[in-house]
Amino acid sequence: MTAITRRAMLAGLTVGSLSRASAAVRSYIDFIHLTDTHIINPAQVHPKLLELRKHLMPTRAALPASLASFRREVKADFVFATGDLIDAFSFLGTGGGTALAQVEAFAAILAKSPLPVYPGLGNHDLLHYGLDEGRLAPDQSVAERAKAAWIRNVPAFAEGTYYALLRELGGARWRFVMLNNGFQGRSPEPDAGPPAQAFGRAQTDWLAAECRRHPDDALVIGAHIPPAGEALAELERALGARSKLALLLTGHVHASNFVRQLPFSSA
Repeated sequence: MTAITRRAMLAGLTVGSLSRASAAVRSYIDFIHLTDTHIINPAQVHPKLLELRKHLMPTRAALPASLASFRREVKADFVFATGDLIDAFSFLGTGGGTALAQVEAFAAILAKSPLPVYPGLGNHDLLHYGLDEGRLAPDQSVAERAKAAWIRNVPAFAEGTYYALLRELGGARWRFVMLNNGFQGRSPEPDAGPPAQAFGRAQTDWLAAECRRHPDDALVIGAHIPPAGEALAELERALGARSKLALLLTGHVHASNFVRQLPFSSA
């Protein structure tokens, strides 16, 4: 029997346990689902932006301690982090310049992590924050530059901003797939309305090819934005009649985790 259980569920954090049991063998993989850490490197960031985002400032110091705790107390094998790793790729800087070094600040935390972290990108990881009459002005025209910085600085993205990794468990193969659906054109601030978002043909073609190449692997998929509408239809088409989608993990909504039955084929 193959099972996936959640031992603890918190806003932005899930402790998952994949297990396979038989008369001869029982083994498990413990992993952490982490999302929406919104790390900020305050160096050279415009003071007004730091004021507007001050509620996020503690996370940069808290994340290393959390990673150490995941290894020490949970004995986790790895972290699956579904996006909004940082609050922005760049900010309006002091004196009207641009404050960068946000990706590098997150990468420095990963480099010292006592357990592997497999991240995905969210909308904030691909945007620039400016100001418009004292209010946040998000802009994703920097998205390709941001992707290049993530690929340059974070080893998990060495071959691109969506990827797969394999974990074997008691004779079963679990394929963890991290997708990238963070690009929206802008960040969905409360007054902006819901922007269109999708995975895109190149990414879903890749996912479909992964499913064809590894038809017997159970899938755990990560993405930042919970897929709905056309994005959900894209995902369903890529998976086809596949029946081994074990779990879809997302972030973005900054609310308690929930479990929802997806309308995929179970035949």
